Amino acid sequence: MATLLISLLAFWLAPAVTAPASVSSSFAPVALRATEINLLEAPDPLAPAAGFRIVLYSGSADDPPDREGLAWMTAASIHRQAGAGVEIAVGKDVTVFTASAPRDGAAALWHAVAQAVVKPAFDAQEMERLKHEQKQAIVSLRADAGSLVRESFDWFVYRGHPYGHPAAGSESSIDRITREEILAFHAEHYRKGNMAVGLQRAVNGDLAARVRGELSGLPDGAPARPDRAVAWLARPRVLI
Repeated sequence: MATLLISLLAFWLAPAVTAPASVSSSFAPVALRATEINLLEAPDPLAPAAGFRIVLYSGSADDPPDREGLAWMTAASIHRQAGAGVEIAVGKDVTVFTASAPRDGAAALWHAVAQAVVKPAFDAQEMERLKHEQKQAIVSLRADAGSLVRESFDWFVYRGHPYGHPAAGSESSIDRITREEILAFHAEHYRKGNMAVGLQRAVNGDLAARVRGELSGLPDGAPARPDRAVAWLARPRVLI
């Protein structure tokens, strides 16, 4: 039964690959409650470690024009504050934070993650280092043939659409991002109604209550989004 619950948890919270036909203004696969922490638990009393996953249903497609990479930089700053043991992934429609810790260290790790998500510092001095790292991610993308082909294809198919740019943005757009814009992006998107949280393995009622309590400081609701209609190519094209 525990294995089934964990499998369902992974299926529900995992970021899906977005098909071109399913572009909409609301990517969340379930109806999220706007004023509560959307929490799913898959406990295993015999497990030696606990796992956390926070899925924010905002990604690079929510970057404002000329600020491509803003979702990435916001998540990277939160990741830096949360510390070791936390991983992030920024996609077009979702941003995912994952972490795991031994049973006796789970509460402390969760506290660090929650504090970074709810009350991020967004240190101005740290921004320059983050911008440098983000630019290096773009360099790495260009050096990897598979990644370069994927991003070139997305640009070709989704040109002029929010899906058309890499999650990390570009060197010029990264330089334009300000701390105030990161603060505004966080305030708009990091909301109860735009987020799901999963707990698995060595979790109990006390930890679940702590998760709800420490995320209660997030604002209610979800961001308002315009429809993301795709303009299909008028005839078949080939990108070489």
